[in-house]
Amino acid sequence: MAKAKTQSSKQTINITLSGYGGEIFAGKVDRKAYDYFSENKIDIYEYACGTIEDVPEEFQPFEPGIPYDCDNLFHCYGVELAKECNITVSDASGKPVFNSSLDEGELGDKGIEVEETVEDYYVSGMIESDEVAFFGQHFEKGVFFDEIVTITSPFNPSKLKIIYSDYEGVNLVQKVLYDGKEVEIENGQSTDSKSNQYSWVLGEDVPAYKPKDKPALKKKKKK
Repeated sequence: MAKAKTQSSKQTINITLSGYGGEIFAGKVDRKAYDYFSENKIDIYEYACGTIEDVPEEFQPFEPGIPYDCDNLFHCYGVELAKECNITVSDASGKPVFNSSLDEGELGDKGIEVEETVEDYYVSGMIESDEVAFFGQHFEKGVFFDEIVTITSPFNPSKLKIIYSDYEGVNLVQKVLYDGKEVEIENGQSTDSKSNQYSWVLGEDVPAYKPKDKPALKKKKKK
């Protein structure tokens, strides 16, 4: 007698991380570039936004308006590990089967393992006393992680693991694992930009300066 066929136990779930987060990056800058900005009292925020454009090429810390290229120290994008953010798991029909804030304590109470990476990222600890770095942060809101996972048994929150890193005091989720395997990012993100921040980070022997109310260099004309 032929054996009866057994129905496959495979099913899919959708893991979504949403809320607040963004992009954080930093890079060392040639000291002569910083000295030029200091001597001319140039606002690094306006330069990073592309408002000021005629800085000589040899003194440019990065191309005007493209600050995210200055990232030789670190560059990260993700949702914050914070109570204002959420993780939702849905079944194949889109029905939520699990929900929690991304508060570390609540995640732990619901059986989800949370782990911080060994290395944290603080710019001041990455530069020497006579060095200068640039720091940028883009604040965003929306869906930062939305991926489908195939599982062979009913969803179990204790099989989830979240790994995060500390970037200048902001804890950003780096990886999501389920049942020991990292969930690959394939679908991308869907976020809206809220604001940004750009600044110098100075070694202890580097003098700070205040930019002029009106930049010394020409501003880019609006079309």
